[in-house]
Amino acid sequence: MMIELRRSKLNYQYIKHLPVEYDGQLLGQQDARLILIEDKILAAVYALRDSDESLVEQLKDRMRRLDVSLGMLANFHDTRLSVIPVRLK
Repeated sequence: MMIELRRSKLNYQYIKHLPVEYDGQLLGQQDARLILIEDKILAAVYALRDSDESLVEQLKDRMRRLDVSLGMLANFHDTRLSVIPVRLK
């Protein structure tokens, strides 16, 4: 996906980890593996046979933490890419 973003000359940032905080204290880092595109869209890329609502809720949580209102789940498991758009209300 990042190859295509680069080829399209879109700005993106690969986010490997997100900080985990409690009451203003840094507790550690959480694996994230997200792509922030043009500072507007948060993409979660995965390859799973089945996706469920928990993936959507996890992405929404990360979108809130990064203050992004539009996201997408991109599943590369099958021969065709499956994309699920996700919005915060």
